[in-house]
Amino acid sequence: MAKTSRKRKRRSTVSSFSKGVALLAGCTVGGVSTYGLVPEDLFSVSAGPVVFHPRVIVGEAYSDNIIRGDGKVIPRESDWITIIAPSVEAQLGHSDGILQADATYTARALFYADQDELNAVDHTLSGRITYAGARIRSSTSGSVNFASSIFSGWERFLYDIYIRQIKKRTRTIYNVSERIDYDITAKSDLYGFGRVSGNDYETGTSYGDRLNWEVGGGFGYSVTPKHRFFGEVAYRRESLTPNMPWRQSPPDLEIVRTSVGLSGELTPKIQGTVRVGYEFAQYEDGTSAPDGPSASISLTWQPRDRTKISASFSRSTTASVSWSRVSYVNNYVTITVSQIVGVQHPIALQLQGRYGINDYSGGTYRTSEYWDVSLSAIYRIYVWWGVGAQYEYEKRSGTGWWDNYDAHQIFVSSVFGF
Repeated sequence: MAKTSRKRKRRSTVSSFSKGVALLAGCTVGGVSTYGLVPEDLFSVSAGPVVFHPRVIVGEAYSDNIIRGDGKVIPRESDWITIIAPSVEAQLGHSDGILQADATYTARALFYADQDELNAVDHTLSGRITYAGARIRSSTSGSVNFASSIFSGWERFLYDIYIRQIKKRTRTIYNVSERIDYDITAKSDLYGFGRVSGNDYETGTSYGDRLNWEVGGGFGYSVTPKHRFFGEVAYRRESLTPNMPWRQSPPDLEIVRTSVGLSGELTPKIQGTVRVGYEFAQYEDGTSAPDGPSASISLTWQPRDRTKISASFSRSTTASVSWSRVSYVNNYVTITVSQIVGVQHPIALQLQGRYGINDYSGGTYRTSEYWDVSLSAIYRIYVWWGVGAQYEYEKRSGTGWWDNYDAHQIFVSSVFGF
């Protein structure tokens, strides 16, 4: 019996420029097909059982606040950035096969018009292997990003702001996940999962190296052919190792999460997953951390064939990467409206709004809020060439002068398939 997809959405940690490039390179916008913006079938190259899909993106971006200064203590710095991002994807197996595997390598070069000392090249390698047997299904995925570009937004390094310098900071961001599902009967199943993720920064930064791992499992039952109920329990541990020599490593944060949920076709035109639960958190030395309810909601409404509206909400507890013994509860909401216009040369339009609030348990921060609105358009000129543009506005407000800013950004890019 076919099971409803249960992929767990991860929040991206890349900069706004990376998000813009990824959007303009993608074959879908908010889940709506762009009708072959990347011409994989036409320009694919085969080598035995492996099929390669090379492509390159060339773009130009402008930001009126590249380091996210408040305009008072930290000046606003504007610049034009040229982006060149070649990539190649390798695929093994067919979409209806038992075993499938794919891997993608992307190099992203950034060239600043005025501040060329910030030029950088980031590298990303990602992959996925899936197996679908008669009763057992498994999915293994992972990625690693070697970055040297500057941070922006709420990811920027506080230490660099304090000393009034803009520096490139090397870091490695990685994640690996595994999930195994076993069908007990036609309606019931058991599953287990594990995840490892982390950030490894260069020595001398205000951020600590983070290592998170989680294991868990659960059960599912198909109430109807289109509705699946599930319940699960998971244990997560977050470790932080400071990169400043005078800082001591704080105790690990331990979180036990229990949850129940429903996935599938919630109404004839609305699909998604609703999960609610509770998180019990504490540090390994017994220091208290905020307990509280958790939630993960992801819904998609398709009122018409070429229109999709999606909404997601998440609430979870995590440890701060910059403050020892400080954790926070993150609430994050995203709403996306996608529309396809035209047939022979379609234009994919997308409007997206995001809002997040972090409620800290201690330290310098108390609360901080984040707003982001973007509007994008992608147009396929030829089967091998597409162009896109995006405007984005983001704003952050918090208790400190370093945590208040706004920024306007524009992206214009072309994607070529070979």
